[in-house]
Amino acid sequence: MWKLIVIVLLICPMVTFSQEVDSVAWKQVDSLIKVSKGLAERRDFEQAVAVNEAAEALAIAKFGKESVKYANAAYNRGRGYYLKGDYLEAEKWYLVAKDIQAKMVPSKEYASTLNDLGNLYQAMTKYEESEQCHLQALSIREQLFGKESQQYASSLNNLGILFKNNGYFEKSENYYLQARDIYERVLGPKHTIYATCLNNLGTLYIETGDYEQAEAMLLKSKVIREEVLGKEHQMYALSLSNLGLLYMNKGEYEKSLNFHLEAREIREKVLGKSNMEYATSLGNLGNIYRLLGDFAQGETLFLENKGILEAFGLKGNPNYWWNQVNLAILYREMGKYAQAEPLFLESLDHIGQLKGKEHQAYLWTQHNLALSYWASGNLAAAQNYLAQSAKIEKKLLIQSCSYFSEEELAGYIFKFNKNQQSEFSFAQIQPEISGTAYDNALFYKGFLLNAVSQVNNLALNDSLTTEKYNQLKSYRRRLSVEYAKPTADQKNVAELEEKANTLEKDLTRSVAGFGNAIRQVTWQEVQQQLKPGEAAIEFVHYRFVNPNLTDSIQYAALVLTPDGNSPAFVPLFEEKQLDSLLQSQGLPKNEFVNGLYTHPRLYELIWQPLEPALEGITQVYFSLSGLLHRINPGAMATPVLPGQEPTGATLSDRYRFSQLGSTRQLVIPFAGANSGQGALLYGGIQYKMDSTAISTANAGLKAQIADMGRGINFGYSDSTSRGDAWDYLKWTEVEINTSESILSDKGQYPVTRMGYTATEESFKQLSATSPRIIHLATHGYFFPDPPSTSTHGREPVFKVAENPMIRSGLVLAGGNYAWQTGKPFRPDLEDGILTAYEISQMDLRSTELVVLSACETGLGDIQGNEGVYGLQRAFKIAGAKYLIMSLWQVPDFHTQELITTFYSRWLEDNMPIPEAFRSAQAAMRERYHSPFLWAGFVLVE
Repeated sequence: MWKLIVIVLLICPMVTFSQEVDSVAWKQVDSLIKVSKGLAERRDFEQAVAVNEAAEALAIAKFGKESVKYANAAYNRGRGYYLKGDYLEAEKWYLVAKDIQAKMVPSKEYASTLNDLGNLYQAMTKYEESEQCHLQALSIREQLFGKESQQYASSLNNLGILFKNNGYFEKSENYYLQARDIYERVLGPKHTIYATCLNNLGTLYIETGDYEQAEAMLLKSKVIREEVLGKEHQMYALSLSNLGLLYMNKGEYEKSLNFHLEAREIREKVLGKSNMEYATSLGNLGNIYRLLGDFAQGETLFLENKGILEAFGLKGNPNYWWNQVNLAILYREMGKYAQAEPLFLESLDHIGQLKGKEHQAYLWTQHNLALSYWASGNLAAAQNYLAQSAKIEKKLLIQSCSYFSEEELAGYIFKFNKNQQSEFSFAQIQPEISGTAYDNALFYKGFLLNAVSQVNNLALNDSLTTEKYNQLKSYRRRLSVEYAKPTADQKNVAELEEKANTLEKDLTRSVAGFGNAIRQVTWQEVQQQLKPGEAAIEFVHYRFVNPNLTDSIQYAALVLTPDGNSPAFVPLFEEKQLDSLLQSQGLPKNEFVNGLYTHPRLYELIWQPLEPALEGITQVYFSLSGLLHRINPGAMATPVLPGQEPTGATLSDRYRFSQLGSTRQLVIPFAGANSGQGALLYGGIQYKMDSTAISTANAGLKAQIADMGRGINFGYSDSTSRGDAWDYLKWTEVEINTSESILSDKGQYPVTRMGYTATEESFKQLSATSPRIIHLATHGYFFPDPPSTSTHGREPVFKVAENPMIRSGLVLAGGNYAWQTGKPFRPDLEDGILTAYEISQMDLRSTELVVLSACETGLGDIQGNEGVYGLQRAFKIAGAKYLIMSLWQVPDFHTQELITTFYSRWLEDNMPIPEAFRSAQAAMRERYHSPFLWAGFVLVE
């Protein structure tokens, strides 16, 4: 090879400057670049650089330093250094090529340089620079090749990779989907590049927890690669490896093991044992064997992986330390705590240096170290590290919340809720952290689930505020990128933090409620709001950790009283114990409900453990969790001593209950405007589709909103049963007419929508001028959490969506068609299914009270976790102050009786809403005794 270089250099002085000789030199530069490229790919970097230097010298001699040929040679040298892992040298030479090419007419070579420089910057965690390069490459490729080109799709795909690796999943999916569709049209559905894009989408869906989509994409990619490349190809092995990761995430370990074993076998045969892909297979298999309990095999694989990484000189690489942490976890699970501890500590130190101490990887390692100390019996050290990791996690979540989309935030909420499991479980044996546990409950239920969305709603009030808020989100995103870098590599952090803080203060001053919405609350602040005789309870549920994850879901209560030194952590029951009580066993609904609330087991599970902590308490503020959302605590019968006759007494005779979305509200009360006028009533609704009637009803909706202040009745009713998916509710007509009369007498000027005028379009017309009262007398629904492997491909999304805010909702005019078909009758019409998610996007801050006298008939047996909470949360996010809603299908007649009694107490007797509701429910209880008829409604403040 050295002889070739000498011959080329000897030829150079002898050539003349004719066009023919220039052509020869042109080809010689290309030839040298090609040889250098091959050497670099074979990892012979020293020879590759020497040959490339010859290409550079020839290019300069014949064409100059501003020539295309010299730019190509510089680009190739940058590429070689990139493959070698010398990123600083790679950047230097890529920039030489880029600066030359930028002075010329945009070319495919310039786009390639920008593309590769973007990939380099991503590897260097310079994410903003990476995005700029990829976007510029995308623009050039659009000019040169058009949007229907492989080159343009390649840039889209690279942007998808960039945003996925930075956690911006919505953006990533959008770019991936665009690239996929172009590849399919341009290259065809059997091309390997198309398969690669499907693979990328699959790994994205694994990240977001959409396992059904992930499986579909990865299997399709695997089939294409098998047909085109064959089973003995590294890309086919990659498909197998990713499918193995998918099934590991789904808990299907045996299936995962088979895929990983086959991937390792192919990689060993095709690539040998001394390469990174084979090492990756070893790490994946080590985790699977660990999860299957085969610790010996797992240890062997982790150690072999460690040896390969060390041979490549990668002790300074994060992948090396991930392997060390996984090995430490394995030792912990084997009970080899003395071997696990130094691995955890060393890994924590190096990850802290590589990523910083406020990075997800550092948090994950710290959390696992805490579990190791817990398992070894060093509870003090476990408590210390759990507290530290909780603090870091909360800070990361607060940062993320300031710029995440709804979908991205949902993923982070899931992760936070999952990580709380260890802290709640630890509190059972170490009461000293009950304060941290209470703060976590406040943060999760009070801030993450409600306040973050409220911040978004508040900030979008007007164009100026929106502009400021979007600028704040931009600063927060840029800060998140910097925080993810090693401390030494962070840039402009202080400047960005100052800008973000200034904007946040400005929004706090100018937007009512903004400051309170973003404020964090502690248990001490909640305690300060409690008067003598009052208590605050945060109910929580969590997968029990001991310190390894179990299958048991536990419920507990964190009880706070005015004089306690800390919250009391009270373990309650296992979920399956309550779940068994909540199954109707085919009984008629009234018999089931009456039996449930008089069953002594209900009191024993939920309330009896709390009695010692509530001595002397008469007022209880509480926030529910999980299956407890299906229970009205005040309706539970109190225990009867042996030999005594049942008295019919319930907990509402002993305590005054106030249900809150979070006890955070005791510190930061409702921030709505509460200046709405009038009332909006929906009832007597026709659920069968009549597009003509609905279109007519929707005509002139904007003008009709003005009628809110003077009262008007739209539409007609029909008291016959329709026999459709949702039946006509005849007593809702009586309820609405009676309520309308009471509200009119009290100057509330109700607008009433009945029959086909009760459309989804009319409800969505509400804005910041929403009425004081919204009354919806209609069918409501919520469905339990869908199985992880859904087989309901033809089921309506309302039943099987992952998001509980879509599996909860209300049915309005014409809703039967969409309910049965899963789609609207016409593209220009809403579907008549008002989901909780849609409600949460509205602005109802002027509304003081929402009444949902909805008959919930879509559930069957009572099961699932957050269904009811979906509607509660939706109206709270939207800004409504009080919410009255039903827990089961209360008969129409008794529903209208309760609601009209409540309006009379509130508006005629001038009782506050909570007092009016308690009075109306007490009157119903005295009249009917049966919990089925009086306890089905709850007031959420």
